[in-house]
Amino acid sequence: MAITINGSGTVTGLSVGGLPDGTVDSGTLATDSVTAVKIPDTVESSLKSGRKNLIINGGFDVWQRGVYTTATTIVNAAVTADRWRFNSTVAGTIQDLQDGVVRLEATAAGTGTIRKYQNIEDRGLYRHISSKTVTFSAWVKSNTPNARIELYQSAWNGFDASHSGGGDWEYLSVTQTLVDISAIPDGHLMTQIGLDGFDSANVAIAIGDYIEFKEVQLELGSVATDFEHRSYGEELALCQRYYQKSYPKDKYAADSSGFATEAFRSENSSNFMHCITYHVPMRVIPTKTYYSPQGVAGRAYGYDSLSAEVTIAAWNYTEAKDIPLIQTGTNEGVWFGFNWVADAEL
Repeated sequence: MAITINGSGTVTGLSVGGLPDGTVDSGTLATDSVTAVKIPDTVESSLKSGRKNLIINGGFDVWQRGVYTTATTIVNAAVTADRWRFNSTVAGTIQDLQDGVVRLEATAAGTGTIRKYQNIEDRGLYRHISSKTVTFSAWVKSNTPNARIELYQSAWNGFDASHSGGGDWEYLSVTQTLVDISAIPDGHLMTQIGLDGFDSANVAIAIGDYIEFKEVQLELGSVATDFEHRSYGEELALCQRYYQKSYPKDKYAADSSGFATEAFRSENSSNFMHCITYHVPMRVIPTKTYYSPQGVAGRAYGYDSLSAEVTIAAWNYTEAKDIPLIQTGTNEGVWFGFNWVADAEL
């Protein structure tokens, strides 16, 4: 492609990707003489890349708490897909349709909400986006116009976008300029998606109303861009700052298969110790639950002549998030096995 500057100062040959021709003074390309041209949104979208999605697990790849490939009853305030918590008042189900698609469906009629939300941590990342403009977006499919995505900081203030209810996939986005976080020290930034009313008001929901969603993203700027795909390993490590387990990927809390991920041997009859190391440092000192290989909470199993479960006595050193278990007991020379989960979710 040739760029020609003629005697009138007109620059031609720049009509690439929708960019118009520009003008410069004849014989010069001084910065202050070039006419500013707004880059079309399509071009901006293709230029933005790399670590732009502030949502963790927006592609719904990580499900450390269980398998939800069949419709499962919603429990209010529970977390299913990592980092996504429920805030629902109408009975419904959640289902992992796989390929990054989640479905929420009402199983009863009522006035209220069925929704999932993710809080953005107010330390670190959140402080870097304080007072800046952000855009929240997702692909959404629904049979009701009450399917919507929403942003909340100190108030709702109409920062939402709703589906037509026509049953097809639609791309929704909402842009908000955030307030200064110092003005709301107890506030937070929340992204929400589900069956809901304008400004998160209660709404009439019928049996069978549903919402499916995928590729959920929050990014700096006023333009919704293509979804950032991260590897499973990267996404898992981000999620583990808030929740992790000793179990392998296909086993979950209270698994009763007899599988143990941690083992130690008591060396004397009065005091012994076992330390476990987290996969990644956690957000805060987490709430931990220990399980015997048979799935009994708060217990370990003795593998010796005793062949009996014993209660784990555990506590934290507050300054050591990665040394969570100190064990005391009275059974000398016994091998013990157990599993654990650690929860620091917002």
